[in-house]
Amino acid sequence: MITPTEFYAMLEQHDWFYSYSDDHRVWTAGNEANRKLQSIIQENDVLTRMYVDYSKSVHNPDLGKPVLEDYL
Repeated sequence: MITPTEFYAMLEQHDWFYSYSDDHRVWTAGNEANRKLQSIIQENDVLTRMYVDYSKSVHNPDLGKPVLEDYL
């Protein structure tokens, strides 16, 4: 089982804008990484909330990036 700290690091490293890429390899890698994140959050409500909050902050920077300590 993945820890919130490990999952947060994955969220920070994820290419949230892969779907805008013209390079199919970048899109494929980003899509696969996103599928992995999606499969992980199925296991844990805290990780799901972390994913949703982080995703919202990436697409709306005014919200501010979530802090890991809020999920521990």
